[in-house]
Amino acid sequence: MSMDTSFNCPLCFKLIRDPIERHFNLEHGELECPFCNKIYPSQVSLNEHLINVHNETNLGLKIDKEKFTCPVCSNVFVCQKDLEAHVESHFDQKEPSFICLDDENVCGAEASSDYELARKLENEELIQMENGNNFQDDECIQYESDSYYAAELEHEFLKKRFGMTNSKASSKAISSLNQAYKKNKMDALTYHNQKELIETKINSIYDDNSTSLNGIIEIIEQFPLGKNTTSRYLSSKCSLFTSGFIDKSYGCGFRNTQMLLSCIREDPKLKEVIFNNRKIQQIIEKAWAHDFDIMGKNQLGGVLYNTTKWIGASDVAAMFSFLGIKTELVDITRSRHATNPNLSVAEAMFDYVYNYFVTECQKSDNFVYPIYVQHDGHSRTIVGIENGKNKNFILFDPGSNKKEIEEHVKYNPTRLLTLLRRSLTTFNRNREYQLLIVRGKFDTNEEYEAAKILKSTRIEV
Repeated sequence: MSMDTSFNCPLCFKLIRDPIERHFNLEHGELECPFCNKIYPSQVSLNEHLINVHNETNLGLKIDKEKFTCPVCSNVFVCQKDLEAHVESHFDQKEPSFICLDDENVCGAEASSDYELARKLENEELIQMENGNNFQDDECIQYESDSYYAAELEHEFLKKRFGMTNSKASSKAISSLNQAYKKNKMDALTYHNQKELIETKINSIYDDNSTSLNGIIEIIEQFPLGKNTTSRYLSSKCSLFTSGFIDKSYGCGFRNTQMLLSCIREDPKLKEVIFNNRKIQQIIEKAWAHDFDIMGKNQLGGVLYNTTKWIGASDVAAMFSFLGIKTELVDITRSRHATNPNLSVAEAMFDYVYNYFVTECQKSDNFVYPIYVQHDGHSRTIVGIENGKNKNFILFDPGSNKKEIEEHVKYNPTRLLTLLRRSLTTFNRNREYQLLIVRGKFDTNEEYEAAKILKSTRIEV
């Protein structure tokens, strides 16, 4: 009778009958120490190094053949995929992806998503406005006669405020992973699985749909109007994309672009696949190479791929123009020379967006694109609007909690709108908004060439 010498690999959980060294050499290759970056040919030698050099004794490598234990909270799972999803949720929720910057000084406040950062920045700006210390009032006024220098000054201010650097997205994600490991939030097994997942995501050009939710628009379409709502207009089908653990600190612009692409995919005139963040970065760089939005290229230093730089509506407009898709930029801003000082920026934006949805919904083809809305520190996608006593925008926010929305979609759809509605009060915090609206395809080559220089419609209130 032969003895069964098979065992489960501590990294991939496969049932192995070959010697462990052969399996690691063929399947996993060299392994890197998360502390000192030394390379080891096998998991055994890496474990010895961790124990002897870094005093890491709790490696969590004893794997039950039928049960899988979470290294963070010790919950037991019978399925490997369930365990991986559970461990990733620990990492997403608890591991801060960046430290908030306040001008040149680190303020020390940790934020877990671009949404939380945006809320912090919005609150800071509101306080500055109340104290009469608004950036535009104090610094930009001297350049009022020269828009170029004003734009340069504002850009330098935003570079400091939002951390627009050439740091690589992959390096930042792996650095966060290393920090999580050092803080004992995951064991060596989970560390290497997560690192491999990061590299796979970085190298792919198409989105894996791990952060997307479909069918929300279709659910909202079935809801009756509330007693204080006289009308509701919605965009055509559009998927919600939330930020993932790689792009939490900078991904809102890319995720909103994916939302627009998901709607374009439904338009028979403009069918397109959904690219991931890295592919969008590459396409924007190609647009620059073909002379689209040279000013935007210069502001971002001409390099975007695999960085953590934020993008805005103008960068997305350049990308769409390069792809042959016509867009319109609309700037809604507070002016010292307002013709209607009683009208707020939020009210002006509501009127414009409401008229857009009414007009587009009444057209014969009835294909309505969502609107990309950009403001200082964050961007979101407007997928609908409600008018009446209560005036609300219906928003897809990349900073949303995907799990919370998914649970509402499955188990409590009648409360879904409460997560997506935003009143006008939310938009009174900023002095300026920029909208990006998809307008179909270019009709002529002259239109395509003219789009290389970005122009916008300016509404002053």
